[in-house]
Parts: sequence; C-alpha cells; structure tokens
Amino acid sequence: MKTKKINLWCEAVLLLSLILISGCSKDAKEEMTSPEANLVATLSTNANYEVVNTSTIKMSGFVSFTSGKFTGHGHVWSATNTLPTVADQTIDLGALSQSGAFTSELKNLEYGVSYFVRSYGRNGEKIVYGETVKVTTGWDPGAAFGGGRRRDGAACAVGAKIFIGLGAANLIAPASQTDWWEYDTQADKWAMKAAFPGAAREEPFSFVISGMCYVGGGIAFSQSSSASFSRLTDFWRYDPATDQWTSLTPAGEFPLGKGSDVTNGSFSIAGIGYVISSDRLFAYDPVTNTWSHKGDLPTTGHEYFTACAVNGKGYLIAGENAAADFLEYDPVANTWKSLGAFPGASPRYEAVAVALKGKIYVGTGTTDSFFAKPQADLWEYTIATKTWRQLASMLTERQGAFAVATEERAYVGMGAKANTLDDWWRLVERN
Repeated sequence: MKTKKINLWCEAVLLLSLILISGCSKDAKEEMTSPEANLVATLSTNANYEVVNTSTIKMSGFVSFTSGKFTGHGHVWSATNTLPTVADQTIDLGALSQSGAFTSELKNLEYGVSYFVRSYGRNGEKIVYGETVKVTTGWDPGAAFGGGRRRDGAACAVGAKIFIGLGAANLIAPASQTDWWEYDTQADKWAMKAAFPGAAREEPFSFVISGMCYVGGGIAFSQSSSASFSRLTDFWRYDPATDQWTSLTPAGEFPLGKGSDVTNGSFSIAGIGYVISSDRLFAYDPVTNTWSHKGDLPTTGHEYFTACAVNGKGYLIAGENAAADFLEYDPVANTWKSLGAFPGASPRYEAVAVALKGKIYVGTGTTDSFFAKPQADLWEYTIATKTWRQLASMLTERQGAFAVATEERAYVGMGAKANTLDDWWRLVERN
C-alpha cells in the first residue's frame, strides 16, 4: 500500500513538471514568434519634399519589409533635434504591412524655421527610422541642375522657361564651361540646349529683351593656370524658339572681370539692356545693335555687386567695397539715388537679386574673402512701402549662385560653399 502511494506521488510530480515545462516552452515560442520580434524592415526618407504652403510640408518615405509589419508609421520632426524620435513631433499614419511609398503632411510649421525630419515605423517597442532630411517652409526643392555643379554663370527667364549655363564647375579655375540648359518650371525638368559658341567663361553678364537672352563678357581662364586669365568683350543673343546663337556688336568699351564683376549686375528696362561695370553704366539697344555709356554711379567701389530691375527702375545692391549701398536708377532721367542701406550683414559680394511682383529679393553671397564666409540669408524689399523684411534662409550657405524669376516665381540655386553646388530651389513667398 505504501509503495502504491509513493508511485502515485511520483506520477503527480512528473505530471506537474510536464505541465510547467510545456508552459515555459509555449511562452518562449510565443516570444520568439511575436510580431515585434519578427519585424525586419528598411526605411528611407525622401529628400525631395513639397512645400504646400508657408506652414505645411508634404514628406514622403519608403519602406521595404523583410518580415513583420508596422502597427504605426509616418514621420517625426524637430526644430532642434537632428535625430528626431517619436518623443518629438509625430504624425502616425497607422498600420502598414506592405513594402512601398507613403506620404505625410507636417502641419502648423513656423515659416522660416528649419526642421529635421525622419520616416519611422514601429511594432510594440521596436522602432525603425530612416535618414534625417532638413526642410523649411521657405524653399521648395526642384530637380538638381542638369549640368552638374556650377557657380558664377549666366541665367535668364523667358516665359515659363529658365535658361542657365556657362560658369565654373569647380571652386578653383580652370573649370569654365560653355553648356546651356533649359529648365521647364512646370515639369521640373532640365534639357540641354545648343552650347554657347564663345569661349568658356565665368562671370558673364546676361539679360532678357523681347523673349531673347543676351549673354556676354566675363573671364576666360587659362587651362593651365588659374592665375592667368583674359577679360572677354564678345556679346551674343540666344533665341529660345530656334535654339540658335547670334554674334552681336562686342561690348568692347568696358573691360569685365575681377574688380568689375557683373555676373548678377545686369538688367533690362523697356527694351534696353543695362550693364554696370567699374562704377559706370552702359546701355545696349537691340534695334541698332549698339552700346552707349550712360554715365557714372554716384558712389564708387562697386565690385561683385548684384542688381535687378522692377517697375521701370534699376537697382544696385551692396558689393565687396561698397558696404551696404542700395541705389535706384531712373532710365528716363538717367539719374541714380540712394535708398538707404541693405540690412543684411555687409560688406556683401557675390550675392543674388531678383525682382518679382513689385518686390526685390536679395541674399546669399559672402561677407569675407572668397568661399570663407558664405551666407544663406534672404531679404525682401517692397517697392511700394520702401521696407525690408527678412525671409527664410536657404538650407545651405553659398556665393556665386544663380537667381532668376519668371512672372510667377523666383528661383535660386547652385553657387559654392566648401565645393560647388548643383541644387535648385523655388522661393516660397511669405504672406
């Protein structure tokens, strides 16, 4: 009888052990096969965001699943944290189980503030992030320039098309180019056009009259030495309709080059092209194909300045030795007058200026020796109220950039910082 009781007790202990072992195995199996443990995915954040308005940006991302799924996904962002997490600002688009692209709208953003954004996906406590992208509501990114990295070239706009070319591909000459490109503002695409027939050059002048682009002057560097260069005076007309160049009367009276840079210092008013060089103003009449000297500027030392025209007046801003000069030219009276000072850090040279809808936009450039202190700021001057205000800075400092405006939008891009750049941006106008 005693033996039987012992056997029964042993059987009970064995049964209990089996139950415990079975339970432990089940728990371990559930842990190993949980959705969180099985999640293997790769995320990316698309750098080509879209500015919907001055407080909203549309971001996109892409996920590739190896196994598992997301119980939540979207984007995270912060103005201060360069590696934002779900502890920062977050938009959750919900569950996702298939590889592919997704989009989020980041709302209630502050105009002019730069934000760091990452794609994210999670399952339980496991979170996967994409790379960080820096964005701002002030600038909408476009397709990178088709000709690659570039600085100090020519730019003009005819209708909804923008034409850009020449300039230098590297920081240090010789790296001058002759290519010529068309940018379709509606399709956001670049297309190569007929090459500029003159010598490769940097720092040419350019303006538009009656749907034609006029390009000339500049500096041609020796292919063997950046210290050896010649100042060019040839002058050309480009017809966008036929994609052809025509040689015109050389702008031979005024030397162009260092000390008289007009890369961004030319404009047109009422069918006449104007070029400022060595503190003198010259005018080109396309009807007679002739140049004339219109007089001298009221102040001196204007080197590597920027200029534009709006509402029938021309404007010259800043320069290497001209501090913060802001001058207005009246072509009817053939007179200049001072409008005060450019409010940005100065002296400012190799900056850009464009005119759009009764306003002048001025920015970028450098405040020190070349490529030492490039700037990213942008300023808006309203002609009617004669007032300045600062807008959203570009995401990258630069000098020697390209700037041009169609009837609807202003664009800025390329130039140089630590190296030449190939990016292209549309300005988002502030209300």
